[in-house]
Order: sequence, then C-alpha cells, then structure tokens
Amino acid sequence: MAVSELTQENFSQETAKPGVAVVEFYSDTCSVCKQLLPVLEELSSKHRQVRFYKINAQQARQLCLTHRVLSLPTTLLLKGGNLVDKVAGFKSTTDMDALIRNA
Repeated sequence: MAVSELTQENFSQETAKPGVAVVEFYSDTCSVCKQLLPVLEELSSKHRQVRFYKINAQQARQLCLTHRVLSLPTTLLLKGGNLVDKVAGFKSTTDMDALIRNA
C-alpha cells in the first residue's frame, strides 16, 4: 500500500468511505512532515484495511480551517468521515500504530 494524495475537492468523498482513514496535512517545506511520511508508508503496508492519505495544507486552506489544523504536520484519523483522533507533530511508528489500532 502507499500514501495517496488528496485534494480539497475529493477530501470528503474519500474520507467518508467506510473504515479508517489516516490523513496527514503537510507542506513541501516542512522537514518534520517529510520525516512522518515514511512512518505512514510503513504503516500502510501493515494496516491494509486502513486508507492512508496526505494533503498539501497550502492548497487546502479551507480544510485546514475546518479541521483546525494549526501546525504541520497534523494527522487526522477518521472513521466513516467522522473524526476519531487528531495529532500534531511527528509521531513514531509505534505511537501511530497505537493510534490506528484504537481508531
């Protein structure tokens, strides 16, 4: 599996699907965001039933306002389109794995 790119236009449609979705809000200039991406890619291979996405915060400003994304990276865990958890900053593979298991 991999981490797919979302846009502001397809965000709701993709995250509203049944099951868990993990969405990282990132910026191309954010070094911590670049560190988190390999963690999500690793977890996408482990949790095949979970959908993993990333979305460029600079191109999705309305979604950032809606979901109160105040810092990057911010990761949302959604289940059927509903927010289950939200974390800011870098999280290790172990920490992210625990969040996903609890979603």
